[in-house]
Amino acid sequence: MKNEFAGCAWVHRKGKPSMLFRPDPLMHKLAHRTKYGTLYLIFDDLKIGKPFWIGRYFDAPKGSFVTWERELRARSIEFASGGQYFF
Repeated sequence: MKNEFAGCAWVHRKGKPSMLFRPDPLMHKLAHRTKYGTLYLIFDDLKIGKPFWIGRYFDAPKGSFVTWERELRARSIEFASGGQYFF
């Protein structure tokens, strides 16, 4: 039986429900899309000084991701593989 959460991650938030991020085949990252269409991705690079960060997608003007952990009230990322990252 295949585990439906393999490769997923949960972002736990202060005073808010956790968000489930699933692998996105087009973006090649863990992604969460809200019911209103807002796209969030988990990035795993040190370009902004953190091993993991959550980006929110903005269309204007060229389409870019902005770090968004504080606005989401993110506390930690729990990976299905058992790892955990605390903000």
